[in-house]
Amino acid sequence: MENPVPKERYMKFPYTMTAKVVFFPYKHYWKHAWFTRFWLGGILVTMPIMWKITKM
Repeated sequence: MENPVPKERYMKFPYTMTAKVVFFPYKHYWKHAWFTRFWLGGILVTMPIMWKITKM
C-alpha cells in the first residue's frame, strides 16, 4: 500500500491524539518491551474469566 502523503509533509510533532496513535512505534515496543507482551497476554487470559464471573 502506497502512502498518499509524502514524508516531507508529515508533522514534526504529532499534536492530535489520532496522530499520536498513528505514529506510535508499536512494532518497537512489541519487540523490545517484555511488559507489553505480558500485559496483552494477561488481558487476553483474564477476560474470559472476568466475563464468566460477571455473568453469575
